[in-house]
Amino acid sequence: MRTADFEYDLPPELIAQTPVTQRDESRLLVLHRASAKIDHRRFPDLLDYLRAGVVICGGGARIAGIQQLAERMFQLPGCLGKTSSIAGLKSALDQPEFATAIGLVKFGSFQQKKKSGGSLTRVLRETFGGFLGRK
Repeated sequence: MRTADFEYDLPPELIAQTPVTQRDESRLLVLHRASAKIDHRRFPDLLDYLRAGVVICGGGARIAGIQQLAERMFQLPGCLGKTSSIAGLKSALDQPEFATAIGLVKFGSFQQKKKSGGSLTRVLRETFGGFLGRK
C-alpha cells in the first residue's frame, strides 16, 4: 500500500471554509460498503444509521462526560474508541483520539492483505516507512 493510494482531487468548493451556524446542520457523508453507494445527508440523519451504539473517538472523546452526553442524546449505548487490538502498539497511541486513524489503517491493511496475502506489519512498514526514514 502506498500513500499515493489515498490521494484524490477534492474541489475547493466542497471544503468548508467556516463552521455552520447551527452545528446540527453539518453535512454527513454516508458510504454504503456493500454497494459503494454514497449518500449526502445532514447530521440529524445520523440516527438512521446507528444500530448498536455509538463509539466516540477523536480529540473530543477527552471531554469530561462526553460518553454520558452521547448516550443521552442518541439514546443508545456509548463507549470510547480504543485501539488495543493491535499487537505491540505503544500505549501512548491507545487513546480515543487515535482510534479512527488507526482503525482506517487497519481496515486498509486488511483489504491489502486480502489482495496480496501480506502481513499487517509489512503493509505498515511499506506505507509509513518513508515517513520514519526506514523501508
